[in-house]
Amino acid sequence: MPTLRPYTSMSRTRLAQLYCPDVTPRHAWRTLKAWMDRCRPLIARLRSLGYDGRQRILSPAMVAAIAEYLGEP
Repeated sequence: MPTLRPYTSMSRTRLAQLYCPDVTPRHAWRTLKAWMDRCRPLIARLRSLGYDGRQRILSPAMVAAIAEYLGEP
């Protein structure tokens, strides 16, 4: 499995597929989104980085924050 370091920007679906490789891209995103929504400190951090919930491309800082709170995929 590829490592995320150094963190790069990537689509939310691609990141979700790294966390959930055995399901469809749509299901992977829904699963990752559910995990993110349950982690209020992560959502607060992402919002401070400019995340609004509709972005398809995540910045390197957003990817790093997700990996920090949820662990590396």
